[in-house]
Amino acid sequence: IRGSPMSGITAPTADIQPVGTVLALNGLPTTQVGGYPAVARLTQDLPGTLAGIYTLNQNDLAAYSRYIVAGTWACVMGRSQNTDQGIADLQLDGVSFGTVDAYGATGVGFLVAAASMVVATSGVHVVRYIVSTKNVLSSSYQFLCFGLWLTRTA
Repeated sequence: IRGSPMSGITAPTADIQPVGTVLALNGLPTTQVGGYPAVARLTQDLPGTLAGIYTLNQNDLAAYSRYIVAGTWACVMGRSQNTDQGIADLQLDGVSFGTVDAYGATGVGFLVAAASMVVATSGVHVVRYIVSTKNVLSSSYQFLCFGLWLTRTA
């Protein structure tokens, strides 16, 4: 658009995200519905704090818009587990590529869940998780996500 900050910007012609590239989708999301930013104190095995997004209700979500090149990507989510946690649907541009059930009979401060996604075309894409359902044993839809990390595998 002429005169806008975006004028003169063209798409990269080289592969700027080769196999092995890691994109961190953590911190404040591009879009958030419900919930709030949280800082969780971790166990002595993993000391320190991590900022995360803590959702409370059914259909709360966090979305991250990023330029992602075409290819296969492994998606890793850092999250907690407890008796009141929901199930998150991982989505790329609104299409599901995995689910993460954060229910557990005992609380755990930090766990990792993984899924794989295929990006058909290079461009700006939206990676999001939405807590749309819960385990039948869970008492709530809460979900604490510490971040998403994408690693290009092919």
